[in-house]
Amino acid sequence: MPYGEVLVDKHRDRYVSPYTFSAKEKDSESGYTYFGARYYSDNIMQWLSVDPMSDMRPGVSPYSYCQNNPIGRIDPSGALDGDFISEWGKYLGNDGKKDGKVYVVKTTRTELYADEHPQTIFAGISSKEATATQKFISKNSGNTAAFEANDIAYRNSVEIVGGTDARQNMVNIVNQDDGGGDWTNPSNNREFGGFIENGKVSEMPAGPVGDVRESGSELSIELPSGTSTFHGHASGKYYPQVDFNSVGGSMNIMQWRQSPSRADMQNAGNNTCYQFGRGNGTVYIYNSKGVQATIPQKYFVNPK
Repeated sequence: MPYGEVLVDKHRDRYVSPYTFSAKEKDSESGYTYFGARYYSDNIMQWLSVDPMSDMRPGVSPYSYCQNNPIGRIDPSGALDGDFISEWGKYLGNDGKKDGKVYVVKTTRTELYADEHPQTIFAGISSKEATATQKFISKNSGNTAAFEANDIAYRNSVEIVGGTDARQNMVNIVNQDDGGGDWTNPSNNREFGGFIENGKVSEMPAGPVGDVRESGSELSIELPSGTSTFHGHASGKYYPQVDFNSVGGSMNIMQWRQSPSRADMQNAGNNTCYQFGRGNGTVYIYNSKGVQATIPQKYFVNPK
């Protein structure tokens, strides 16, 4: 039966089997099937509690089983569909493939902000391409055939680390710089990071503490080559004292550059790497060609 109903329950004869379609025994007290995270009722064909990851699927009932399509949708691994997220962190839709992949639409940015590194190169797409891509994803969400027939979504997006836990681990590591911007706090003036291999996040030793007051100074961290890496750019800032009695005086804030440097991009090679601007809250996703995509860090783990 498509929703896991017990076939013999539909007949007068009885046959007792301890195992259901899920290869699990039903709970003897409730008669429901327990999947580890919540209970399922094959009589009403739905879950009995909210999906703990329902925030990733705002358009789908948190109680539905296989999105109410048990024939066309199977879930042998428990992985989510391929999700697409805009550069503003908004969930756009999915490709219907339960491969657990996550994609961010490429950036439309071409100009640098004052707190970004002058060597940063943006290698994204035009606003017109981004609009067309996002419309396609939203219109065809869940339609695997449409995504296979038209590669606009994949062509104009960048695949990032798929696991929510892995992305959270990355954030936990770079957030050792709390973003406070205190030039006297060592944690706000050094780089934290690591690498990702086979979906597993590993931390590397933090880089040396720098002095943001020294003009032209750069921070660094030792990261492995040949794999996807991530690191933060420090939030430390220094506000020089200004002589308000002088005429025409101005205050130049001294701060660490938030976006990838030329060395960052060169070291990335063909790997997708992540730069967390701890001073501006932006995640830069880049390779040797430049920044492919950006996303607000607050939506990096869970899109809005």
